[in-house]
Amino acid sequence: MLFNQGYLVRDQFNELFKAFKKLSVMIASLIDYLKGSRMKGEKFKKRPYKSLADELAELTKQKP
Repeated sequence: MLFNQGYLVRDQFNELFKAFKKLSVMIASLIDYLKGSRMKGEKFKKRPYKSLADELAELTKQKP
């Protein structure tokens, strides 16, 4: 779009295109690595079960 509108010359467009293509490959490789990794983030960790009453009691505690 920038090239079509005349904001970039052909050489600038080609350099940016190559850089973004390389970045795309790097990001895809990182995603593949993370998918295969045994390490999981906080979202996937097993948390101990708490009853609703326990959760509410914890949330309503007054802090000094």
